[in-house]
Parts: sequence; C-alpha cells; structure tokens
Amino acid sequence: MSSKSDNLKNSGQEHADNTSENIGPSAFDRSQISMNFGQEEEDYPMTEEEFKAMAEAEMKNRAEEGRRLREEMEARKRLEEEQQSLSDTSVKIEEEHRLKKEVEALELRIEEDAKIKEKIEAQEIRLEEEKRLKDEERLREVRRLEEVRAKREIEQKDRKKMAVALKARDEEWRKFKEDTDLREKQETLEHHEIAAQAKEDSNKTVPIKTTNSKRKALILVFMVAIAIVGIWIFSEFNSGATEDTPFYPTNKSTGVDEPAAEIEPGATQKQSISEETNALPENNIGEDSQGGVDTNSSSPSTEEQNSSTSSSDVLVGSSMGDGIIFKTDTSGKSGTMAYARDVEPMTWDNALTINQQLGEGWRLPTMEELREMYATIGPGASNSGQFGDDLYWSNQSYDENQARLVRFSDGDTSFHYNKTAEHRKFNVRAVKDFSQP
Repeated sequence: MSSKSDNLKNSGQEHADNTSENIGPSAFDRSQISMNFGQEEEDYPMTEEEFKAMAEAEMKNRAEEGRRLREEMEARKRLEEEQQSLSDTSVKIEEEHRLKKEVEALELRIEEDAKIKEKIEAQEIRLEEEKRLKDEERLREVRRLEEVRAKREIEQKDRKKMAVALKARDEEWRKFKEDTDLREKQETLEHHEIAAQAKEDSNKTVPIKTTNSKRKALILVFMVAIAIVGIWIFSEFNSGATEDTPFYPTNKSTGVDEPAAEIEPGATQKQSISEETNALPENNIGEDSQGGVDTNSSSPSTEEQNSSTSSSDVLVGSSMGDGIIFKTDTSGKSGTMAYARDVEPMTWDNALTINQQLGEGWRLPTMEELREMYATIGPGASNSGQFGDDLYWSNQSYDENQARLVRFSDGDTSFHYNKTAEHRKFNVRAVKDFSQP
C-alpha cells in the first residue's frame, strides 16, 4: 500500500511540473519581471494563438492526467487482485497444510487405535487362556478332592466292615472255645465215670467176665486215643503261622463250618487273609509239654493285638508334638505335619524365615502341601487343623515380584500377590517333616 501512495504522490508532482511548463513564456516572464521589480502585474491581453496554445496544452495535460490516472487505477486494481490472489493462495496453502496435518494426525490416531485394539484383543485372549487354565486346574483339584473324599469314605466303610467282621469272628471264637471247653469237660467226666464203672465191675464180676472187662477197657482206650489224635490234628490245622489261609473248625453244635470273613471290594484275597490271620492268635488251643490240651490257655483280645500292631504307626489327623499330621508315606513311619495353629499374618519375606520364630525344621509349605492340608485336615475335610477362610502363603513364586497363595474357604489356588510389598500380609501355616524308627 505504501508503494501505491508513493506512486500517486510522484504522479501529482509530475502533473504540477507539466502544468507549470505548459504556461506560456510570455505570461511567466511578465509575472516574474513584475515580482522582481515590485511592480504590479498588468493585464496584458493574450493573443488568440497564445490562448489556443494554452488551451491545447491544458487539454493535453488533462488527457494525459486522465490516462495516467486510469493506468494507476488499473495498476492498483491489478495489484489488489494479485494481492487478493496471493492472499487466497496463502490461505489455501495454509488450509491444505492444516488439512494435511489433520489427516496425518487422524492416520496416527487410527494406527494407535489399531495397536491399542490389538493389545486389548491379545490381553483378552491371554485372560481367556488363563481363565481356561485356572478352570481346568480347579476342575482337576475338585476331581482330586472328590477322589480323596471317596477313597476316605471307602476306607472308613472298609474299616467299619472289618471291625464288624473281627467282632463277629471274636464272638464265634469265644463260642467255639466255650463249646470246646464244655466238650472237654464232658469227655473227661465220661472218662472218669467209665473208668470208675470199669473198676467197680472188675471188682464185682467173676473171672469168667474178665474178657468183657478187657474188651471195655480196650474200647475206652481206643476212644481216648481217637480223641487225642483229633485234638492234635485240630491244633495243627489252626496254627496261623504255617498256613496260607486260616482254618475254621466245624461247629459240632451246628454241624457246619464257620464262615470266613468277607473280603472287602478293592482288597485282594491275600490282604484279607493276612489281616484275618494277624487278628487270630498264633495257637488257637494251647499245648502242654506232653502234647496234651491245655485248657487254661487263652488267645489275646483283638484290641490288644491292634494296639500293639499300630503303636509305632502314624495316622493322618493325629497330633505329634506341636503339629498335626496331614501326610504320611507308605511305610507309615514318616511324613509331614502342620503347625497346630496359624501364625499371625506377615509378609512373604518374613514367612520364609518362619523357622526363626517356631524353631528348627519348620518351614513355609509348598502349593501341593497346602492343597493336601486343605483336603485332609482343612475345610476340605473336617477342618481338624482349625484353618481360617483366609489366604495362606506358599513358598512358590508366581513371577519375579509375586508369590502364590491358597484360599482355604474353598481351596482356590489361583491367587498371587506382591511378595515384596510391606502391606501384603497373609496367614502362615508352617509345616515340618518327621521320621520315626
């Protein structure tokens, strides 16, 4: 705009110069002379030629001025159009640049959204896989607990049936011994009566009847010999140490053999026979030094034998020192026990050094040991270990910063929390391995 105003000023100056140049020399000279000498300008009449020349010059100057003004207006208009075009072009370029930036930002946002969507989908897939694995693990755990519970119920039923069978066998043995003692007393009494009668007859009869007395004596001796041989054979067949299967004698009161104990489902015949043989005394009927029958001998009771047999064995759920046994090996002499009560909630690092608080040998349990405690002495059974419904630390890490836990309200093993944070404090049930000779 400043260049336009400068052009206009220059044009006006040129117009003034041209106007002054076109004034007739005579008039200019006269006015100049009058100014120089202080004389008033006199009116000199102009000639017609001078007037025409002056009019022509004036018209020419006006035409030139009009042309110049038109050119200036056209130039100004072109300049304004160019400036407007440049302004429109600049605005258009800026608009295109802005739109380009918006498009780039939109493309970047779309790309970021796609990446976020991929991450979300990957995370959903991972969560679904973790959920599936947890469900499978929980299902396996439930099945294992059901199998343990069913096995425990079968064992309890087997023990009850075995106890009933042992009790019935003890009762049959008692009856059999009473019948045997009664028969022995009757036979002894009959023997004395026969001997007394024979002696009395021998004293009263004449020598002619000696043959009959001898015959009766021989018959009596033969009967006694048969009785002794029968008792000896019976004693030999009832010695449990030399026979694979126990021998059940015939009950003379009923005339049938005594029934054997029923073999429980799931147990082999050899195991059943072994248990029955161990429950019986080694010798059913005692023998004296001459091989005769000792009627004063008696077999030990089943309760005494069971107590002597299992005095060194350990059972799940029984107490030992400061702990409760929840796992044993096949020998029944060693296993693992849990501390009798929960230790106050603590961090995982402190739980790893629980032996410093409880003593040597006590340690943090594994996940498998926690599951076994839940299924044997925890809420999964009768909760004889008095566990709470809270989370319990294990000694197994989930990753670099987390450790695994078990919730004893339902046995859920999918929990894992920060093992270094001070505010993460959970229950601890220490365990200890044991072994006895």
